[in-house]
Amino acid sequence: MLSKRPVRVQFGVRWIVLILLLGGCSGNAPAADRFQLVCESWSRADTTQPLAHEQRFELLIQIPKGPVPAIALKPNVIKAKHPDFHIILSNDRGSVLLDVIDAHTGKQIHRTLWQFSGVPKNIFPGQGFTGLLYFIHPDTGSELQMICRSAKAGKKNGGGQ
Repeated sequence: MLSKRPVRVQFGVRWIVLILLLGGCSGNAPAADRFQLVCESWSRADTTQPLAHEQRFELLIQIPKGPVPAIALKPNVIKAKHPDFHIILSNDRGSVLLDVIDAHTGKQIHRTLWQFSGVPKNIFPGQGFTGLLYFIHPDTGSELQMICRSAKAGKKNGGGQ
């Protein structure tokens, strides 16, 4: 006579497989990482002058999980203006472009790409995850300084000035 124990094990394995399948097919993808990218910038006409023209701008960053989403979607863009510089931050699903533009000619002075796979750690005390960034205007010699840090995600999408 055959033991009933294998039937119980087989029945238990079926339940486990069923639970795993239902859990995996529920459509609940893992939550994406979200954070607020907070940047501050200052400029001055000459390095012998004090910093002025303070700007603060924020951009909500949502990092998708799983396969790369569709491309060519419109990115979220914010801007900050200084007398000789314009700063443009654009977020495209966790890839953020920082463009520093000549306010007089519209030419690009600098471009940086940050590709986030998680929330960046603010490793520089008081200066976020970037440290203090400096840019010198090629014609006027004026200076732009800025920092960016991560903060807890808010409900708004942020904006520049």
